[in-house]
Amino acid sequence: MIQRRRHPPTPQHPDGVWEYLDQDEGCFLFELWSCEEISLESIDDFIESEALPEWVRDDLLAMRTDALAAYRAKGYELALARASALQWACRFYGQNIAAAPEVILARKFKGRKKGSEGPVKTAVRKLLKKNPKMKNAKIWESLQNALPRGWLVCENRAGKYIEGKTAGQGCNYPRFQVICSEVRATLDDKNLRNSEP
Repeated sequence: MIQRRRHPPTPQHPDGVWEYLDQDEGCFLFELWSCEEISLESIDDFIESEALPEWVRDDLLAMRTDALAAYRAKGYELALARASALQWACRFYGQNIAAAPEVILARKFKGRKKGSEGPVKTAVRKLLKKNPKMKNAKIWESLQNALPRGWLVCENRAGKYIEGKTAGQGCNYPRFQVICSEVRATLDDKNLRNSEP
């Protein structure tokens, strides 16, 4: 890992200053900044960030180790080339990680649990349990009172739709009809199972 420690903030440096414990790293840091304006500190901050996947961190640490090894072997041009490649790799990974979908980062989706229902389906289920013969048009009319607070049933020149509390929640009328069919099918299955001897 990177061997450095942060000194407390001062009036000249409100965020504090990093001190590299390895003398070669400190010299390398100075030369990179003075010759090429490559900030090894910001590269190291990026490598140590929490949001970085482990495999990306390993790749970047290997590139950093190669650049430092070239510097220690007095291959200054090679060290600068490797440091420049490291800086571009950090930019590449930073941009891709910021725009990457959750799947690439291997994070779990924060979606609904299996078997759970949204507010529209729950409201339709309650209405159909009370009256299984109810038609879709009647369910649509009754839905305004059955939905949770903050949900609206809308009919205007944009069509028929249900708005949720936040953007992306709700459904349009064709989706509502599909929800009614799904609920009727599950209720019919339960009724058939209950009526069998």
